[in-house]
Amino acid sequence: MLISLMDDTYDSHATIEECRLLNAAIQRWDESATSLLPNYLQRFYIELLRIFKNYKREVVIRDTYHVAYAQKAFQDLSAYYLREAEWLHENHKPSFKDHMSLSAMSIGSLALCIGLMVGMGDLVTRESFEWAAGYPNVAISCGKIARLMDDIAAFKVYSFIFLFRPNYKYI
Repeated sequence: MLISLMDDTYDSHATIEECRLLNAAIQRWDESATSLLPNYLQRFYIELLRIFKNYKREVVIRDTYHVAYAQKAFQDLSAYYLREAEWLHENHKPSFKDHMSLSAMSIGSLALCIGLMVGMGDLVTRESFEWAAGYPNVAISCGKIARLMDDIAAFKVYSFIFLFRPNYKYI
């Protein structure tokens, strides 16, 4: 849910300056960064910090390092979203290779996997987190597949709407 909200914020709702402020706050990961943000982003940011604080308290009983990996993955995801927003703002047309490299990470699959690993508690070792946080090739490949599937689905919806557009005045 948080990933979807953050993605929509960077993609559709925030100005480029608001995106930069949000990313700066997320990189700081401190309640004092709240004052940097406009009101509507303050609520999101406060909720983000609260969820991670609760996550740390409820899911991880013995070692708190687990949640630190999820937090870092979320911070990385924010930076990827910001880079995409800046490309859009600058009207930058990346090469296919550059687009796939960034969007394989911004699709959020690695952040989601690390979050799921946190939920497994002591079953997942520190070495497993290190491996996942190191952006293994399998995670990058899964991200690329997910991005392409998302792009294909979006294209099909777009194509379907335009197939019926001549029949309806307001589409």
